[in-house]
Amino acid sequence: MIADIKLVEGGLKDNLRITLIRSGITESGQNGIYVGRSDEELTGKSAGQIWRDAKDNKYPPAEVVFVSPMLRARQTAELIYPTVEHMIKDKLCAYHYGEYTGMNYKQIKKEERFLQWEKTTRGDPFPGAENYMVMSARSKFVFKEIAEEMLSEGVAWVSIVTHMMVISAIMRRFSLPRRNYADWKVKNGGGYTIEYDWKNSCGFIAKTF
Repeated sequence: MIADIKLVEGGLKDNLRITLIRSGITESGQNGIYVGRSDEELTGKSAGQIWRDAKDNKYPPAEVVFVSPMLRARQTAELIYPTVEHMIKDKLCAYHYGEYTGMNYKQIKKEERFLQWEKTTRGDPFPGAENYMVMSARSKFVFKEIAEEMLSEGVAWVSIVTHMMVISAIMRRFSLPRRNYADWKVKNGGGYTIEYDWKNSCGFIAKTF
């Protein structure tokens, strides 16, 4: 976990605080399976932990909550923000693992096609999967779309409940200091709050949890 980074004294004027929250975990995810677009519910343990964390005020406030259409994200949002309006955004959906959805790495690495892909193309998506650049682009687009809309409406606090790869893509593009994609990994139910600087289309980390 990256340590909290304090905002520069004086802060930035007219900023919007946006909290990015990773959905709770499913049974498949708990077992190391690539869940992706499989629409699975949260485990009872994960749901219970998120509910307790919400009761303990772990999560920042929100006037509006934007949510991935995936069931695990919607359940997470309901547990954290049961009385706040939720708005579904399709572009916040999970990464699509294509033919390897529902499999774990031990199973995948036995497949000849995967071994060939690993040796030759690596940076390209798994067979039938979403292209990483496409996923990254849609994540950045929807974040900026949300930020600009909320700023225009004078909203101060917004939360987004989505998935690890979406969060990493957003943080890599919009947050300061700049970090690599892998550095933005966060546990299920965890996340970041950033203060978004609309003039420069970037943000400063205000809190990690």
